[in-house]
Amino acid sequence: MTEMLICPRPRDPARAVIAAIIAAIAAASTLSGCARSKSWIERRRDAFVQIAALINEPVRGLQPYHARILPPRGTVALIDTQLDACFEAAPRIEAIEKAPLPPDDQGKPIESAEALTRAAESFRTGLHSCKAGRQSDAGATDAAERADAVSKCLLRCMKDWSQIIRSVEHVRRDADWVGVRVESIAFIKMDENGQ
Repeated sequence: MTEMLICPRPRDPARAVIAAIIAAIAAASTLSGCARSKSWIERRRDAFVQIAALINEPVRGLQPYHARILPPRGTVALIDTQLDACFEAAPRIEAIEKAPLPPDDQGKPIESAEALTRAAESFRTGLHSCKAGRQSDAGATDAAERADAVSKCLLRCMKDWSQIIRSVEHVRRDADWVGVRVESIAFIKMDENGQ
């Protein structure tokens, strides 16, 4: 018997060219797709960069008011001084409230940023009612009623101020998670659930 030589089947050059073209197109589309789209963490970081750009300046402007509105323990503060600080801080709080904060990477509002907007709105609403009460109480003859109204107004301001501080810290923590720096009104220690 004659020995048969086994040789591989000759390759079709047209088929090889077509396969090379398909492979090149697939590789190019894969690479261009990766270059165009960002990961969800990068998109979230971009959102927090925008948030920081919008709120850092107003938050920095609120820092001097913090010690006047919520004085440190053991410090004596006049009620009028605290209340005046609340009214002086109002324009900066309004800037935070009206800032067009961007949504997250899925188009939904960012929870911490939305909470900050709500806290700023609550602060403004409380001061608006205090201002109306201040003007109507100016002619009040009963000093006890006037003092009661001022005390209620100050307590509302302090409560809303505390909520703004917690909200800013929540935004800071979320922004820090993606490597973005957001200013603080006053550093506070918060537990795991943000309270």
